[in-house]
Amino acid sequence: MKDSKQRIEKLVEHVRHEFFNYATPTYFLDESYYIRAWNLAFEELFAKPMGLYLGQHAAEFVGRWENSEEALARSAKVFSVGKVPFVDHEQGQVKLKKYGVVKIQKMATQVHFGDEMGWGVTYSVRDFEKFDLFMDDMMKIFAEDVKSRIAGK
Repeated sequence: MKDSKQRIEKLVEHVRHEFFNYATPTYFLDESYYIRAWNLAFEELFAKPMGLYLGQHAAEFVGRWENSEEALARSAKVFSVGKVPFVDHEQGQVKLKKYGVVKIQKMATQVHFGDEMGWGVTYSVRDFEKFDLFMDDMMKIFAEDVKSRIAGK
């Protein structure tokens, strides 16, 4: 029974890791709000089209939103020194050359590992101007990624 439980736990962890790549656009921030990792969905939808790179401050991404002034002012209030929430959410809007206006809902939560703290930030897409084009592109990109990972095993 123990072997079966360990096997299932290992499988769940593997599936969680692989699924994360294709789920809702997500990134991880360190405690100073620098982007340290993102998934393939975030990379393809936001990072590549907007010229983002790992190691940038989250404000670089938020600063490119259509409602950036409002969002950055809000962030300064919500994330002031000594007043950091455990969770946060806000709505944003970005304009992408290929997909048009994309309305997003940010959900962020603190993540703790040992003595360190960071943030997991995910973006649900609320509305897309060119949703069908986006989905076609993502399915092709995700399928190629899955094929290459399977071939590499």
